[in-house]
Amino acid sequence: MSERLNRREFLKGAAVAGLGLLGGCGKKPAPPPAAPVSEVSPPSVPPPTGKSQVVIVRHSGVQDEQRRLDRAVLEKMLDEGMLELSGESSVQRAWEKYFSSDERVGLKPNGIAGPALSTATALIEICIERLLGLGLKAENIIVWEQDDNRIRNCGLQVNLSGPGVRRRGINGDWDEVVQLGSFRGRLTKIVTQRVDAILNLPILKDHNIAGITLALKNHYGTHDNPAAHHPNNCDPYCADLNALPAIKDKTRLIIADATRAAYEGGPSFHPQHVWAYNGLMFATDPVALDYTGWQIIEKKRAEVGRPPLTRVGRPPKYIASAAARRLGTNDPKYIELIERDLA
Repeated sequence: MSERLNRREFLKGAAVAGLGLLGGCGKKPAPPPAAPVSEVSPPSVPPPTGKSQVVIVRHSGVQDEQRRLDRAVLEKMLDEGMLELSGESSVQRAWEKYFSSDERVGLKPNGIAGPALSTATALIEICIERLLGLGLKAENIIVWEQDDNRIRNCGLQVNLSGPGVRRRGINGDWDEVVQLGSFRGRLTKIVTQRVDAILNLPILKDHNIAGITLALKNHYGTHDNPAAHHPNNCDPYCADLNALPAIKDKTRLIIADATRAAYEGGPSFHPQHVWAYNGLMFATDPVALDYTGWQIIEKKRAEVGRPPLTRVGRPPKYIASAAARRLGTNDPKYIELIERDLA
């Protein structure tokens, strides 16, 4: 296990302190992600059983120089990641491990940054195809975002009620006010009443307040007053939001779009701070996935000469709070990181 790095060691040795992302083709078990540069070590919070697995699949050919995605390569990455995470022998059985044909499934992408830095259209479409392949009715699949424009940013046409997969903004479809810890607000009825299971599809980004935005922060597009839940780097608001049963108990799977990622300037799109990471991230533990994503962003910031997020007043503290609420683990001792470089 990597020892926690202090600031001097991080700046001198970021290449070895990161996630060890270089290597040959094929399956490559990786060491646990290095602990972040922080004044305080993360709490040692194990997952409920065993270790939390985070799978990263990368392919250098998934996009061209104009960052146009190759759908066939992306599909291969998705299938390989699902096989690795599930431990199943076929793609069909991999998806069946998380979703059933008689369920209503909601997909939550992230479309806040515009078309250039939102969850990839092709990723959403392939996930829908895999769900339909399980026998789900198209009308029982809902892709939602905070508003219709964010759905369009993901390259999707809005379909509120017509035949086929629903693709829509929340548009005032709120449930009653709920409160848990620091969180007080209304969740969309899509989450509370209209779906049985959630597939979270965030994108890997820096965030100008929270530090990073990934699986946990993606649900700020699920409730009605995100602005009121940003103080103190979104801590512990983001953790308490994700502890609500409608989110915690229904989330089956997280597939993060890390084909393009932002190390600065998020959640908006600033092209000078976006790089081609060429990856997808898979997990069932949102805390472990967010912790791993944090390390990827910190490594990139070090490579380009940016200070750690803690040093610029943006530590993603809510990750530790989420671990303390038993939503997952942020302790690298309990994270099994598996990387596959396909090309």
